Amino acid sequence: MAKSKNKRGPPLSGDHLVDWHFRLILDAIHRQMVSVKKKKILTNPDHKDPQKRRETLYGLYDYETKEVFISASKCKHPTKMSMVRALIHEIYHKITPDVLEKRVYRIENILMIRFTDEQKRYLKKFIPRHEVKKGPTPKE
Repeated sequence: MAKSKNKRGPPLSGDHLVDWHFRLILDAIHRQMVSVKKKKILTNPDHKDPQKRRETLYGLYDYETKEVFISASKCKHPTKMSMVRALIHEIYHKITPDVLEKRVYRIENILMIRFTDEQKRYLKKFIPRHEVKKGPTPKE
């Protein structure tokens, strides 16, 4: 009797371009980043103006520690899928550091439309359930 291979990899959509972007995101999570962290209230640590420093963010990629911070605030992310959207956005800042913010938003919107529900659920597994107390360190 032959053994059946029950090796399941990441879910694919069948669209080669969408699957390429999905694998690119997974590669960044597995090989290039240290961790994904969730923080209750995420503020901008690098802004010079103290008033803007208190501004809350959806997510932040820390280039020095290679960590992604995602806000756990219910105001910012009413659903878990909006956290997946923030994760995709911040990972694309890692993948393409020279691309403008406006273009990263476009890529994020397109991928959220084109990814299958199964792929979005797969990415949601990388968002931790617990929250950290310490946020990203400000640059000097």
